[in-house]
Amino acid sequence: MWNYFESDYNLFIKRNRKPSMKDFPKSELEAFFKKCLECCAQYDSSRESKTIQAGTGQVELYLVSRDINSAFTVALWTYSWIEAEGKFAHVFKLLFLLTSSNVKAFPDEGLRGTIATFTQQILQSILSRESGIGVSWMTMSMEELNRLLILLGGEKSWPFMLIIVQWLWDQRCENDDTWTPDLVTAIGRRLCDTYMALNRKGEALKLCERIHYNYKRVFGELNPQTLQFADLLAQLYTSTLHYDKAMILCEKVLQALANSTDKPSELKKGQEVDIIFRQLNILKYSRSMKGSWQNSEESYISLVSQLHVLYMQKHSRWDEIADFKFWSAKAVSNKDGPFTWEPPVIWNILEDESIIWKGGVPSIAETPRSMPGIRSPKRLSRINGSFSERELLERETEFEKFSKTTFKHLFSD
Repeated sequence: MWNYFESDYNLFIKRNRKPSMKDFPKSELEAFFKKCLECCAQYDSSRESKTIQAGTGQVELYLVSRDINSAFTVALWTYSWIEAEGKFAHVFKLLFLLTSSNVKAFPDEGLRGTIATFTQQILQSILSRESGIGVSWMTMSMEELNRLLILLGGEKSWPFMLIIVQWLWDQRCENDDTWTPDLVTAIGRRLCDTYMALNRKGEALKLCERIHYNYKRVFGELNPQTLQFADLLAQLYTSTLHYDKAMILCEKVLQALANSTDKPSELKKGQEVDIIFRQLNILKYSRSMKGSWQNSEESYISLVSQLHVLYMQKHSRWDEIADFKFWSAKAVSNKDGPFTWEPPVIWNILEDESIIWKGGVPSIAETPRSMPGIRSPKRLSRINGSFSERELLERETEFEKFSKTTFKHLFSD
């Protein structure tokens, strides 16, 4: 059996050797052979391919020990088995391994490039196998799909990403008992991003407006996630030259902050100021692009004065806008952006419950760790002491509707 295994490997590597690959030591080949035998000897009711399991497991072990050449050699051979047996549900794990941080940190640029080319070829091959992908989706967990989207985003495979995210979006009604509102809206955000990456701006706008409306209706204008989608929507407006709509949106956020009865306790101290200046800078950018304000300049001056009184701090930025007319006429600074839509750094759909704040912009966490949990509707009474008992009851009822009823009602097409 060993002779057959060795002969099969030698024939395979002769036909499939890639640039920058080094020889695979015979001792390692023997160790891999023993691993395959061990897997084959184990009883497994799943009836999955033992050699494929052994192969992906061995690739993972090599990556842990940073033996990238051996990992790639076994990955090549394992992929040939996947193709031969049609077990394409396994190919995604192989892709995750070959695009891991250990591979990207490997100092051999030639081998890194060879591995990158190989993973691109796998993606192109798999993306064309619709039946294979369908089976793979049904067997992948949400965490695995999350990693796949991150991988596709990194590879800029927008058409296939759209297929997956649209498929997930279409599944939201069927999974309303298990998917949280956070997960559904994260999928919606990625769908907006994918539409934009494909230059389908009208569809991105329509979807983002719908999601922002529902968050605002249920949680209020100043909820961190509402603000997150308001910021995304403003960037979509400016990207599509709807500067008037961007100004209206920013003004509404500022007016909510100026309303002392709605002063948010969800936001940490000082975040209100970050939000204020983020909205003002988008207003300023939109005005510079449109050539005029949406409303009278005096109305903005009055609004800024109210905000200054409410959120006055020893903050240098307040000094910058002491003369609002002078400040608004100055060119915007890139450090205050982005003012138009930019693709996310990481295309994840799972996020932590904590919000990452960057310059007043709450954004989806860049390092996904776990599925978001459904928050208790009673949290509303803890975070907003300014509401009356009747208002709290109404909001709790709205939250129940938002988290437990079908998403079809909330996010209808």
